[in-house]
Amino acid sequence: MTADGEIEYLGRSDAEVKIRGYRVSLEEIDSVLMEDPGVAQAGTALVNANDGDGVLAAYVVRTGNHDASDDDLTARLHERLRRSLPAYMMPSTLDFLGRLPVMPSGKTDRRRLPPPAGRRLAATGRRVVPVRGGLETTVRDAWAEVIGTEPGELSAEADFFTDLGGHSLLAARAVSVLRGRPGTAGATLRDMYEHPTVRALAARLHTSPGPPSGPAAKQPRPTPFRHSRGRIARAGLAQAAALYGLLLLLTGPVAISYSMHQGRVSGWGAVGPAIAVLAGYTVVRWLLPVALARPLAAGIRPGRYPLWGATYLRLWVLDVLVLGISPLRTLSGSPMMGPYLRLLGVRIGSGTTIATGRIGLPALLRIDRDAAIGYGATLRPWQVADGRVTVAPITIGERAFVGANAVCEPGARLGPGAALGEQSVAGPDEAVPAGARRAGSPARPVTALSPSVEAMLRTRGRTDRWRPGLLFAVLLGLVFLEAAVVGMPLPGVALFWWAWTSGGTAAGLAAAVLSGPVFVATVCLVVAVGRRTVLPGTPREPTRRVPHSASASGSRTSCWNTASSSPTRCTPRSTRPPGCGCSALASAGAPRCPPCRTSTRTCSPSATAVSSPTWRESAWQPSRPTAWPSHRPTSVNVPSSATRPSSPAEQGSVRAA
Repeated sequence: MTADGEIEYLGRSDAEVKIRGYRVSLEEIDSVLMEDPGVAQAGTALVNANDGDGVLAAYVVRTGNHDASDDDLTARLHERLRRSLPAYMMPSTLDFLGRLPVMPSGKTDRRRLPPPAGRRLAATGRRVVPVRGGLETTVRDAWAEVIGTEPGELSAEADFFTDLGGHSLLAARAVSVLRGRPGTAGATLRDMYEHPTVRALAARLHTSPGPPSGPAAKQPRPTPFRHSRGRIARAGLAQAAALYGLLLLLTGPVAISYSMHQGRVSGWGAVGPAIAVLAGYTVVRWLLPVALARPLAAGIRPGRYPLWGATYLRLWVLDVLVLGISPLRTLSGSPMMGPYLRLLGVRIGSGTTIATGRIGLPALLRIDRDAAIGYGATLRPWQVADGRVTVAPITIGERAFVGANAVCEPGARLGPGAALGEQSVAGPDEAVPAGARRAGSPARPVTALSPSVEAMLRTRGRTDRWRPGLLFAVLLGLVFLEAAVVGMPLPGVALFWWAWTSGGTAAGLAAAVLSGPVFVATVCLVVAVGRRTVLPGTPREPTRRVPHSASASGSRTSCWNTASSSPTRCTPRSTRPPGCGCSALASAGAPRCPPCRTSTRTCSPSATAVSSPTWRESAWQPSRPTAWPSHRPTSVNVPSSATRPSSPAEQGSVRAA
């Protein structure tokens, strides 16, 4: 407490610290060190390393009757700590002291512990295997520089993480150092995890010495293009004018309706402005993108353009304003997504399933028939780099697959039957051959993606058409969503309007303060009612069951949404995943079984469950829902032992949000 009566925070009085996002109890580390019979006292502290990051440093006092050498005791303590503690609680250094500094209370005074002497807490008792060849020497020297040890003390077969005490941040630094040295420029963080020894990593870099292949990787990075302040200012004014014009289109109808009543609207006279608001919203959200998408993209050809120029401004208005306010996120995953994209200018084939709204410059996007685009995937044929705008078309071939949250950069091309895994990146001008598999960032060739994706890609045949019942259910859900967006602010607006017209300005200001909580309460009520209507009951076990009596005209069966993360084709009985749920979906009017891409008319009536790809690999939690109300995991049985993806590079590529 200061003299002014303020409380001054000095820090924590316990022995807990925070390192790399984890809260660590230093006393817990001390207790593990004290379990060794050769340790009389132990203390741990958080110290600043040479690079500015905090590291854990351990200090021990040896017992007087123990004959083990320092290296043997270090190796033994390293092994004990590795077995007892998680990786983030492992000390980086270990020092031997004659005694530990203590406070008057008898506890270790961690603030008086000396700086670490540099001894790495690692399995030093093992034999140091010498390196062979120049490439292993380069990798070893880079690791020694990052870890802070002598190169001669680092074994060629020591594990970077378990033996040398490395962690994710050190691995990233090691990759950065390797990329700056000749012969190891193609090192990636994935290489460090998959090949954690010097010898294994050197062998990997020997087979792939350069950066990922592709036209973009072979071209040197151009010199950044500088722009004058006047050019940037003029572009900013043009962007502000475009934003003002969009707001004018949104508010213009209600302003005109309000002025027609001389600014005095009460009772039934408020119906006109309300209709004007609804009309303006509908026109700007649904019709304006269709009317402006093609004219804004007219004349834009593949190439490089200066930033802040006319081409960039047209692309900005198209992607940020026009497509940003369009209903792409609402339509994603539904059978209406394809037709709406066709209106925007996308060259799109029949039977496609597109579950993402992250689409830019539709005129330079081509999606062939029966292709599938997962949730959150980004297809943007232009990007800004080095002060320039690069524009190149993106092509998704017939029956190709793009996983959830994957990115296709300008010029990316997926051949027929090709597949790009979840959270993978197809770089600029990168071509994925027909039938090939790519995963990772940057994308690398893999033999296969997850089993569910491979089962879908092996199918043959054309996609069935959506039945009228499901199309009607989609339209109902769409109307509900759009009505909810416009209707949720109405109670708060009505409260303000009533208070202002009946009580004057003071009452209107008071009602404006209450309008916020009223709006929040309305949103919660609409969400709760919508959830109860769409999904009346949620199973307690980690499964989703399809009721055979599900209605085909309601949103209770959202199988069309699950199909948005996987191509929808007929699956032969021989390649269909075991236990699909097509019989149950058929009773609901679904034209296909989305998880296995099987026509509901070809599946066995006794099959009732499917290994659904609608769950995240991590923590088995449902994916984030999109704007569509029924974008929840489809109500199908999910056996907990059959849905986990087996490929690290493709973890749940076809999850549904």
